[in-house]
Amino acid sequence: MLMPERHLMKSEVMKTGTVSSREVIATVVRNLDKEAQSLLQTIPGLSRNIRNWRQHTLGIPALPACRSGFEIPDAVKYLENGSLFLVFDESDKSLVFYLEKCLDDLESSENWACDGTFKVSPSLWCQLLTLHITSGGSCVLRLFALLPDKKEASYLRVVSAVRDLRANCRPAICLMNFEKALHNSFASVFPHLEVVGCVLHLRSSVWRKVSALGESRRYIMDEGFQLKIKCFCALAFLPIEDVVNGFEDLSDVKASLLSLSLILRIHTSGL
Repeated sequence: MLMPERHLMKSEVMKTGTVSSREVIATVVRNLDKEAQSLLQTIPGLSRNIRNWRQHTLGIPALPACRSGFEIPDAVKYLENGSLFLVFDESDKSLVFYLEKCLDDLESSENWACDGTFKVSPSLWCQLLTLHITSGGSCVLRLFALLPDKKEASYLRVVSAVRDLRANCRPAICLMNFEKALHNSFASVFPHLEVVGCVLHLRSSVWRKVSALGESRRYIMDEGFQLKIKCFCALAFLPIEDVVNGFEDLSDVKASLLSLSLILRIHTSGL
């Protein structure tokens, strides 16, 4: 990186502290000519430098080399007002973050949503799991956790922690992806909960299958084929008793007994 621009970015971080890396980069880069821009590091490299500067400026401790054998400082466990923000599992450092008000909202809401992502989790953890309430057509984040893996036992610890922290939680419906381990953990803790599959995850799963079968190009080029695949996704909105007929109407051949069994199992289980 050019030294003047490096100092500019570093000073922006020192001044603002919490502004996103991309905003800092945009603030500096917009005033550079094209020749200077071509000499800069890549965006990931610039972002990494900014994170390091921010960590030093805010006094954030460095990430440990492994999840075990380190102490999490109180500055991370508690908010400025002294309220607890972090609960963690000593065995494998599953980190659960929440606010008391957020737990109150989970306790009072019957409609939850849950999701997991891997792109934003720190390198020592496998995924970031988020728990939301749904209200007025919106999903509102109420709790998140860093998990070391995708095992059912890890999910179960998080869901059990929510129940233990708020014994009166009685979710009626939870929208989530199609990961069986996640379903099992919620069903174990909240046996009367109805698990509902997310249409976005369903469409993503169908697209992955289309790609795995080598049909992605056909999907892009053939509008009729594309429409048929989209109609398969729309089977989720049919009454359960009409799903099999709908599948066969879309299929070029009659569904096999195995296919029918799978369709019925998916749709009659609420997914």
